[in-house]
Amino acid sequence: MIKTFSILFISITVLLFSCNKADTSMPLPKLNLTDTAETISTLNSTSFGVYKAVLAGNTGRVKIYINNGDTIVKAYLWLDSLSDILTCLQPFTPGQSISSAVFAGRISGFHLSAAADGSNALIENIFVTGHSNVAAVVAHENSDMPVTCYESPFTGTEKGNFNFIRYGNKVAGVAVNSNGLIYSGAGFITGKVFSIQMNGAAATFQGGLDTTGDYYSGSWNATTGSSGVFSGKRTL
Repeated sequence: MIKTFSILFISITVLLFSCNKADTSMPLPKLNLTDTAETISTLNSTSFGVYKAVLAGNTGRVKIYINNGDTIVKAYLWLDSLSDILTCLQPFTPGQSISSAVFAGRISGFHLSAAADGSNALIENIFVTGHSNVAAVVAHENSDMPVTCYESPFTGTEKGNFNFIRYGNKVAGVAVNSNGLIYSGAGFITGKVFSIQMNGAAATFQGGLDTTGDYYSGSWNATTGSSGVFSGKRTL
């Protein structure tokens, strides 16, 4: 089942977190680029398992574990040179949706929501110390269809970050330019060629992966007449 990708925005409001602070002595996991999904098969099309997201504005990614065959509820966040481990005390029930579960870490926090089958995943009320105007896309993965994350700067008439997630033959991306303008949207990937329509058809990012599937490049254009190029790599 194809999951719905959702956009999330940074909140400038200080959050009152109900969850525990992260254990800062626990090391972050290595960013191994595997094509094997982490969600176990019995959790396909459920709200349990693994969620992955990319962040733009400042570039980064998030990986969330919800009782993935165990009782661990934890998230890992990487943003530029920063990293954090986030935990949550809210109970989760099999077969039920997730509603604004609060994850909190040493320097960051967010709320996670998702439907009972893992679709319509949304992270909101994001807070990262020293950062603002961050946006992202997030998705729940199934055991037979991993979510992979890609990050790149874009240049041209405008410049900023363009990051996207690949899920089967679908992609969803988010871009934030240096003026804080946010673009987001979804599209398809055929073979190694992808195209993402942002903000309706206000901007289009299209490109292709290399033979390894780990690097990509392409061009973008907007209805305002702006245009340019991008080049990046897989990061999760």
